[in-house]
Amino acid sequence: VTTEKEFSPKTSSGKVNVSFTFDASSLAGKTLVVFEELYEGEEKITQHTDLDSQEQSIFFPSIGTTAKDSETEDQIANADEEVTLIDTVSYQNLIPDMTYVLKGQLMDKETGEPVLVDEKPVTSELEFTPEQANGSVEVTFTFPADTLKGKTTVAFETLTHEDRELCTHADIESKEQTIYFPEIETTAKDQATDSHISRPEKEVTIVDVVEYKNLIPQKEYKLSGQLMLKGFEEPLLIDEKPVTAETTFTPEEANGTVELSFTFDASALQGETIVCFETLTYQDKEVGIHADIESLPQSVFFPEIHTTAQDSETGEHETPADEDVTIVDTVEYRSLEPGKTYHLAGILMEKDTKKPLEIDGKQISAETTFTPEASDGTAEVTFTFNGKDLAGKSLVVFEKLYVVDTDTKEETEITSHEDITDEGQTVTLTELPK
Repeated sequence: VTTEKEFSPKTSSGKVNVSFTFDASSLAGKTLVVFEELYEGEEKITQHTDLDSQEQSIFFPSIGTTAKDSETEDQIANADEEVTLIDTVSYQNLIPDMTYVLKGQLMDKETGEPVLVDEKPVTSELEFTPEQANGSVEVTFTFPADTLKGKTTVAFETLTHEDRELCTHADIESKEQTIYFPEIETTAKDQATDSHISRPEKEVTIVDVVEYKNLIPQKEYKLSGQLMLKGFEEPLLIDEKPVTAETTFTPEEANGTVELSFTFDASALQGETIVCFETLTYQDKEVGIHADIESLPQSVFFPEIHTTAQDSETGEHETPADEDVTIVDTVEYRSLEPGKTYHLAGILMEKDTKKPLEIDGKQISAETTFTPEASDGTAEVTFTFNGKDLAGKSLVVFEKLYVVDTDTKEETEITSHEDITDEGQTVTLTELPK
């Protein structure tokens, strides 16, 4: 890289400018020294060629950055309401005792656009005066990151002096500048039914399949789970102890799934709904959470039904022993999975004999199919039969509730209400008035 200039001085002492124009894109971190030679005609009469001359030197600074989360002290962070990222910027070839400004900005790796929070870019700025040419400083970003689950951000840095840009480090593919915000979603199912519906049995196993996104592969993580009691929004306690589970895993890829199993005594949970809460930690620091008490995929339902049988016209538990008797059994259900199809099947039992009522050799039964929009509600089952010979008998309604697989039409019994002594389920047939 050379240049020359011809001039004719008017005085014996003075100055002249010599300009070099060239591509300096590969000179980050380099220092150049200008050598000059003065000729009169073809004869060299003097020179200034001092490699250590400060006045002849031009410094091309360079910066390199490494971003980490302040909590995990690594490149993985929890998408929390407030996150602090620290970008350690190492600089080279600055002029000591001069004032510089580092300006940082977070970029969305997927889109290549600035990260926006409340429609504003996430930026930071640091002014510093180095004592030596080489060293490092920290640029801190503090901002709400709760919208960044599953996102990857990259820190861009620009070094300026007196508002003039000296160098940048803005590589969207730079691993050192990258921060990963994991995301987890969970789907809990009863192991026996392979659905969100379970039975209140002595030993129940709930399997929660956790889908994770945006982890750093080949690092060890811990997944911790806890069962919550919906309606109370507090931990489920069995024998006064919370029901928890945990597992550790080392993913080979950023996205994948891992299972967590809860085995516990559910015999007292009829009519209740439990919800799985999951927390993902890295080096004992929280980096992901899925804790939504209203989440349907995280919920497991333990159905319960209660029934009230009455005469269709009087609404009483007595009905005349007529040729045309209609009993309506109102079934109150709790903790059903909304959107599923259910089949209610009922039969009439004779209270005295504890056997199904038969008329002309046939059991008296009734059924209905319904799809609830909410977990709790009611459905009606109607029995119509000839009761003229049943005066003095007490009939008890027994009900079974099945969940229906709409694809295979297969039905699975999930609960029942069959109490021969239940007065609410009982209707007595009285003699017709004479």
